Amino acid sequence: FGEGCSDVVENSASIHRHVSDLVTSPGFIQLYGTYEASCSSLRPLCATLFTFVRSICPETCGCSNATTTLALAGPCDGCPRACLEGNAYSDSLANLDCVEKSQGELQGDSKWQEWSRQLGMKLGTVLQD
Repeated sequence: FGEGCSDVVENSASIHRHVSDLVTSPGFIQLYGTYEASCSSLRPLCATLFTFVRSICPETCGCSNATTTLALAGPCDGCPRACLEGNAYSDSLANLDCVEKSQGELQGDSKWQEWSRQLGMKLGTVLQD
């Protein structure tokens, strides 16, 4: 929607209007609940299979940070390609410790648990198709 890896909902009147129409539609409310047309409000949907949120709120969703709990961060998952190609993403990768954790440590790590949940959702959808 926008160039780079910036949230576009608050920066574009036309996109804000469309998002407002979407989040107030009965079908959306039935599926996802009640939200405002802002990235801060839509943040809980970043880690769902609803890729549209990541495409309009990539900064809020953490698309440019390899250390967030967002496992679905590729272009096919809604994050703009610019997020993965930008300096912020490269810097976040460069600052990671390259230490392999044990299975027990991973099982107790909330970030890994969240990645597992997200990847399980996506895999379940892929296998259904």
